[in-house]
Amino acid sequence: MKKTVPLIFLWIPLWASAQSMSLAGANDQKAAFSAEVGESFWSIKNSASADISPAIQPKTFLFLPDADTKWAYRNPHTELKVVGSQPITPFVHLNLKFKADQQFGTKLDELSLDWALSPSWGFRAGVVDYKTTWCQNYDADSPWIVSPTLACSNRMFAETSGGAPGVQSYINLEVGQHYNMQALVGVYNPLIMNYAPKEFAQWIPSEQYQVRKNNKLGGSLNLLNTWTGTEYRLSWVHTQQEAFSPEQNILGTTRQHTDLIYAGANFILTPTVQLQLTRTQQYLSNNCEAVYQAQCQPDHVQDMSSTDTVKLLYHLSPKDVLGASYSHHQIASQSGVSVGSITQWDNDFYRETHNGWGFAWRHAWAPQVFSAVQLQLQDQSLGYSPSAYAAMNLPTSYGTFSSSGWALGLKLAYIFN
Repeated sequence: MKKTVPLIFLWIPLWASAQSMSLAGANDQKAAFSAEVGESFWSIKNSASADISPAIQPKTFLFLPDADTKWAYRNPHTELKVVGSQPITPFVHLNLKFKADQQFGTKLDELSLDWALSPSWGFRAGVVDYKTTWCQNYDADSPWIVSPTLACSNRMFAETSGGAPGVQSYINLEVGQHYNMQALVGVYNPLIMNYAPKEFAQWIPSEQYQVRKNNKLGGSLNLLNTWTGTEYRLSWVHTQQEAFSPEQNILGTTRQHTDLIYAGANFILTPTVQLQLTRTQQYLSNNCEAVYQAQCQPDHVQDMSSTDTVKLLYHLSPKDVLGASYSHHQIASQSGVSVGSITQWDNDFYRETHNGWGFAWRHAWAPQVFSAVQLQLQDQSLGYSPSAYAAMNLPTSYGTFSSSGWALGLKLAYIFN
C-alpha cells in the first residue's frame, strides 16, 4: 500500500480540475434500469449417472446445466437479471448488476459508484465488475441460455468474471483516428462485508475451511477499432489467499496464489456475422502447513488450467440471432510431498480435459418478449496418477474416467424496462 500514497497527491490537482467542468447537460441524464424474468426448461442426458467420489466427478465435470448448482436443481426453474444505472450528479452514477438463478444463487456482480473526474478518467468503488472477460450474462440480445464460456457459466471458475468489493481507476482515450483505448486497474477483497466468504479458487482445503485472506489485484486493456468494429482485450488478475482448516485432525493453514490471464479478439466479419476468440489461462500454487502434516497430503499443489473458446453469432433478422460455439478446457496439476528438506513432486498428479459444442437461437416475439433455444454437447476425461489413487485408498489400476452428455434447453423471458 505504500506505493499508492504518492499517487494520491497526483490525483488531487486532477480532482480539483474535474470539479470545474461545466454542469451543462446534467438535466438530460436519466436513470436506465431493466429487469429480465425468464423460465428455463432443460432435457439433460449423460453417460455418468453420478460422481464416484468428491475427487472423481465424471458427471459434475461435464458442466451441464444441472452440475454443481448453488440451489437444488429444479426443472423448470425461474431466473432473474437486473441491470441499471442511476445518475446522482453530472459526474457520479450508481451502477447495478444482479442475478438470481440456481447455478449461482443470488449474485450481486456490481453495485458501485462511478465517478468521472474528466471525460477520459474516473473511479469506481463498491462492488465492482472485474471487467476481465467478455461474458454476455447481462446482454439483452444474447442467444445463450447458459454461456459457452466456463468462466461465465460455472461457479468453479466464475470468481474471475463477476465482481467483488473494491476500487477501480479507469481511462478512456482516443488513439489515432480509428482506435479507442480503455484501461483499468483495481484492487478487490471478496471478504469485505462477507461478500464471498468461501471463495478459494478451485481448491478446497478441507470440509470446514475458513478463508482468512483473499486479496486481488487486476488490470484490463481494451482496444476498439472504431472503423472496423474489431476489438481486443487483455486482462490479468492476481490473487493472494489463505485458509484455515479447523478440524482437530488437521489444524492447518493453506496459502495459495493465482494468476489469471485473459486474451480475446472480437471481429465483425460482416454487418450480420460476428466472430469471437478467447483464451483464459490460470496458474495456481498452494502449500499446506498443519499441526498434523500428514493430513495435508499433498503439501504442495501447482495447477495450470486453460480454456479456449470460439463463438460465432449470426444476426439472421432484426428478431433472430443464431449462435455456435466450441470450447476446450484442460487442467494439469502437480503435487509435492515434503520429505525432510526435500519436496518430492508427482508431475502427473491430475489431468482433466473437457470439450463443449453449443448451438443457440434467440427469437424476439415482441420488443419485451423473447425465447431462446440452446443445445449443448459435452465430453470430458479426468484421471490421477497411480500414487495419487493410492493416497486416496483407491486401486492404483484406476486410469482415466471419461463421460459425455448433452442438454437441450428452452427459455421464455420478459424484459421490464
